[in-house]
Amino acid sequence: MAQACEHSAFCPLSARGDDAGTGDAQFLAGLPDLLTVQDLHAVTGLSEQTIRAEINGGNLPGCRIGRRLYVPKARFAKYVLKGA
Repeated sequence: MAQACEHSAFCPLSARGDDAGTGDAQFLAGLPDLLTVQDLHAVTGLSEQTIRAEINGGNLPGCRIGRRLYVPKARFAKYVLKGA
Protein backbone atom coordinates (compact mmCIF):
# COMPACT_ATOMS: atom_id res chain seq x y z
CA MET A 1 0.00 0.00 0.00
CA ALA A 2 1.19 3.58 -0.58
CA GLN A 3 3.07 5.20 2.25
CA ALA A 4 1.08 7.78 4.19
CA CYS A 5 2.46 11.33 4.20
CA GLU A 6 2.52 13.87 6.98
CA HIS A 7 0.17 16.79 6.46
CA SER A 8 2.80 19.10 5.03
CA ALA A 9 3.56 20.94 1.82
CA PHE A 10 5.77 18.16 0.45
CA CYS A 11 5.92 14.41 0.30
CA PRO A 12 8.66 12.84 2.47
CA LEU A 13 9.64 10.56 -0.39
CA SER A 14 10.75 13.55 -2.45
CA ALA A 15 12.98 14.85 0.35
CA ARG A 16 14.99 11.66 0.88
CA GLY A 17 17.91 12.82 -1.21
CA ASP A 18 18.40 9.50 -2.98
CA ASP A 19 17.15 10.95 -6.27
CA ALA A 20 19.57 13.89 -6.28
CA GLY A 21 21.26 14.40 -9.59
CA THR A 22 18.82 12.43 -11.71
CA GLY A 23 17.21 15.59 -13.10
CA ASP A 24 13.74 15.64 -14.53
CA ALA A 25 13.14 14.15 -17.94
CA GLN A 26 12.14 16.59 -20.69
CA PHE A 27 8.62 15.16 -20.98
CA LEU A 28 7.93 16.26 -17.39
CA ALA A 29 8.88 19.89 -17.92
CA GLY A 30 6.16 22.27 -16.81
CA LEU A 31 4.50 19.76 -14.47
CA PRO A 32 4.33 20.26 -10.68
CA ASP A 33 6.88 18.61 -8.37
CA LEU A 34 4.20 16.27 -7.03
CA LEU A 35 2.34 14.51 -9.82
CA THR A 36 -1.24 13.39 -9.33
CA VAL A 37 -2.72 10.22 -10.80
CA GLN A 38 -4.41 12.46 -13.38
CA ASP A 39 -1.06 14.06 -14.33
CA LEU A 40 0.48 10.63 -14.83
CA HIS A 41 -2.51 9.51 -16.87
CA ALA A 42 -2.07 12.51 -19.18
CA VAL A 43 1.69 11.90 -19.57
CA THR A 44 1.70 8.11 -19.95
CA GLY A 45 -1.70 7.29 -21.40
CA LEU A 46 -2.16 4.56 -18.79
CA SER A 47 -5.51 4.35 -17.07
CA GLU A 48 -5.88 6.01 -13.68
CA GLN A 49 -6.80 2.62 -12.21
CA THR A 50 -3.53 1.09 -13.49
CA ILE A 51 -1.49 3.97 -12.06
CA ARG A 52 -3.20 3.63 -8.66
CA ALA A 53 -2.55 -0.12 -8.69
CA GLU A 54 1.16 0.46 -9.42
CA ILE A 55 1.43 2.94 -6.53
CA ASN A 56 -0.54 0.78 -4.09
CA GLY A 57 1.46 -2.29 -5.12
CA GLY A 58 4.74 -0.54 -4.39
CA ASN A 59 5.96 -0.68 -7.99
CA LEU A 60 5.72 3.08 -8.48
CA PRO A 61 7.03 5.25 -5.62
CA GLY A 62 4.21 7.38 -4.29
CA CYS A 63 2.54 8.69 -1.20
CA ARG A 64 -0.87 9.70 0.04
CA ILE A 65 -1.73 13.20 1.21
CA GLY A 66 -5.24 13.12 2.54
CA ARG A 67 -7.18 10.98 0.08
CA ARG A 68 -5.04 11.82 -2.96
CA LEU A 69 -2.09 9.85 -4.30
CA TYR A 70 1.03 11.70 -5.43
CA VAL A 71 4.28 10.70 -7.08
CA PRO A 72 7.29 13.01 -6.76
CA LYS A 73 8.34 14.11 -10.26
CA ALA A 74 12.02 13.28 -9.70
CA ARG A 75 11.15 9.79 -8.47
CA PHE A 76 8.84 9.19 -11.46
CA ALA A 77 11.59 10.32 -13.86
CA LYS A 78 14.02 7.91 -12.17
CA TYR A 79 11.41 5.10 -12.36
CA VAL A 80 10.88 5.71 -16.08
CA LEU A 81 14.57 6.08 -16.94
CA LYS A 82 15.56 2.87 -15.17
CA GLY A 83 12.74 1.03 -16.96
CA ALA A 84 11.11 -0.35 -13.83
